[in-house]
Amino acid sequence: MKKLVILLLAVLLTLPAYSRNADEIISEFRNEKHVEYVNVGKGMTRLAWLFAPMLAPSLRGVMSIRLIDLDDCDGGMKHRFGDRVRDLLSNSAYEELATESRDNERSYILARNNGTIASEVVIAHTGDACSLIVFKGKIPMSLVRGIIGEDDVIDDTDGIYDDPYYTPDTDESPRIE
Repeated sequence: MKKLVILLLAVLLTLPAYSRNADEIISEFRNEKHVEYVNVGKGMTRLAWLFAPMLAPSLRGVMSIRLIDLDDCDGGMKHRFGDRVRDLLSNSAYEELATESRDNERSYILARNNGTIASEVVIAHTGDACSLIVFKGKIPMSLVRGIIGEDDVIDDTDGIYDDPYYTPDTDESPRIE
């Protein structure tokens, strides 16, 4: 019985590390001292499409953007943030698309996707300048791979983003032909 209790306790203590996701990291750090937090919701991203048409191809499918910046925080908090990002890397729901290391800093690009559409794209930067950016929506993976330089950008959306009735909350556009 004693072994069973110890085993259950060990499992319960390790679960938070495996279930870590980007939203949990933002929630954990956004109210800390010297952390800058920005949330750009659905309405603001649609306004960006209207007022900055040159950004529209890059924002295709993005419904919200959340960002935390820990540049002005102390080293202990930056180290804790780096640990949380490494926990995120071990989460099997995310695919690691790119990693870059320079000096004491690392950058990661991760995506939660079903192959062709990403529901979440995460850009994390750890080291001296820590930040986390989370893009949510229905973002074509061809666009994400094209931006990070893996592929040429291929329009695999069949023109649904040009349709005035299209909303990223649905899978298809109700076209009248």
